[in-house]
Amino acid sequence: MIISIIAALDERGTIGQDNRIPWRQAADLKRFRHLTSGHYVVMGRRTYESLPQPRVLPERKMIVLSTTDEFARTLPNHVIHQRSIFSAMEYAEKAGETELFLIGGWEVYMMGLLFADRMYLTRVRASTKGKVTKFPEIARREWELRQSAGPYPADAHNQHSYTFELHERLTEDVLTARRREKRLRQYEAHRIRTMTDVVCEGCGVQFRRALADVNSSIKNGRQIFCSNSCAAKTRNALISQLTTISCTCEKCGVQFTRPASLSKNKHHYCSKACYRADLKRVRNL
Repeated sequence: MIISIIAALDERGTIGQDNRIPWRQAADLKRFRHLTSGHYVVMGRRTYESLPQPRVLPERKMIVLSTTDEFARTLPNHVIHQRSIFSAMEYAEKAGETELFLIGGWEVYMMGLLFADRMYLTRVRASTKGKVTKFPEIARREWELRQSAGPYPADAHNQHSYTFELHERLTEDVLTARRREKRLRQYEAHRIRTMTDVVCEGCGVQFRRALADVNSSIKNGRQIFCSNSCAAKTRNALISQLTTISCTCEKCGVQFTRPASLSKNKHHYCSKACYRADLKRVRNL
């Protein structure tokens, strides 16, 4: 699935002012409709609230991100609620989406810049002043301009002259892609403010973990461990207890373990030497 950012920004990088678009560009809206039709679009709560009533984008499936349950309950049936951009991506991919569009606002763009594959930008020849929201800084070395159309002049339907651009992320090796994903995970973890103290069920060490992760583990009946290695040790110990039994050698009296499948045998010996010695003793009787 391709992840694409679509945005319009002026010469100063402004994308909005007072939770609205500070210009009137019919060509940009037409391009937006053409590119996103038939696809899922992901937006933040404020971007959704800035849409004109009845807040519907025809021929598109809307995903709104919000961590507030009260806001989620106010959404109409045609709007899909997700708590994070990760869950939104997973939802769209499971639904068979081929290209997912991130349409704003600032936080959605900022997170999307870490892993998006394409950027559809409309450069508006304007300079908005005052208190504005700007597009996040773009790492130029990671992107390449593939297509550019314009500039087109202003007219009765377009307040300013404009240019359409298509940027694609440069090919990178797997390690760089993993570093970018790690940065995104770290940012997501930074937003988790509620932490709680828990005790590892393997080694008994007390450590801190996000309350959401703890509740999820309890709900799904999963044990809580401080690390993957501790979980593996506990699992291996449990398997060992279930698949082996403790026995006493009938010759030398040594305690040893053996597979549970052999527990039905009447006689138990710790070694072949003990078995042969005891067999020789029985024959001499």
